[in-house]
Amino acid sequence: MGRYRSTAPYWLTVKYAGECSRCKAKISKGEQALYFSSSRTMLCKGEDCGKQHDRDMAAADFDEAVYNG
Repeated sequence: MGRYRSTAPYWLTVKYAGECSRCKAKISKGEQALYFSSSRTMLCKGEDCGKQHDRDMAAADFDEAVYNG
């Protein structure tokens, strides 16, 4: 049986410079970014990128908890 691997995005400290997949902003080594392991992409900490995704996911989690009891 294979090892369970979550596909949920998570915040990490960037080891290598890259760019935000949404706004194309530069993400430097040592900065925080939201990482999606399934697509190997990152979102920066901008209000319209990583932080917005966090808010959307929190709202979806809340809705699911309310509607499913």
